[in-house]
Amino acid sequence: MIRQIALALSLQLAGLTSLTFAQDEITRRDVIYGHKDGMAMVYDVAVPSDNANGAGIIFVISGGFFSAIESQQMIAPVAKPMLDAGFTIFYLRHPSTPKYLAPEIYAALQLGRDHILTNAEDFGVAPTKIGTLGMSTGGLLALLLAVDQPGDARSRPATTVAYMPITDIRPHVGNVRATPSLGFDPALAPALSPIDFASADDPPILFIHGSLDQVVSPEDSKNMYEKLRMLGVETQLLSVEAGHELFTGNEKELADSAALEWFTSKLLQ
Repeated sequence: MIRQIALALSLQLAGLTSLTFAQDEITRRDVIYGHKDGMAMVYDVAVPSDNANGAGIIFVISGGFFSAIESQQMIAPVAKPMLDAGFTIFYLRHPSTPKYLAPEIYAALQLGRDHILTNAEDFGVAPTKIGTLGMSTGGLLALLLAVDQPGDARSRPATTVAYMPITDIRPHVGNVRATPSLGFDPALAPALSPIDFASADDPPILFIHGSLDQVVSPEDSKNMYEKLRMLGVETQLLSVEAGHELFTGNEKELADSAALEWFTSKLLQ
């Protein structure tokens, strides 16, 4: 995966084995939400075994617009505190770079979002109690899934937690050295920039960004956070002392606590 946007290349790998995803937490694997070029597009579902609370989180699995089961295993510790607290997790994967461009990837994820919202009750989750979560390009895509369309509570996620997201994709378009998925028509950039969709009816949004991030500037989160505040949208920005990485130690504890508190307050109260 290429350095500038891909999450994996900037991870702090020390001790990663201890954070490996527990495979037996998945309740249902490879739920098909659509097809692309004859291939199935899927998500996995993890339902807490004994404390499910009726709310769910769509975890967009993406780093550098790359999405695979290996990516899911790597970043699943981000969702583990929510799963332990009773939230059902929908691990949503998408068609990947280098074959697919960002607009195609997002169009696929829209199908995934809609499929999850439509079928959530099959997993014991109320459609009105679903949020989105993502890191890096996953954060960008999780934001878009929540803000790209107005509508009633059953047609869009109720809240979002976005880690280190790109909020304005314009400066990145055409930078295929970062990831081939950015080689799309610049005229499409507004449709893939969450900050362009900021409006007073957006759901509550929590941004979490490393103050030392040199891959996606902390200004991305700050700019959208400030715009949402001006519009009267409930929003917070947590800055942690870290780069563009899978947080560890105190930074992980801070982020985990903030994300869990956010989802609990927005989806359960």
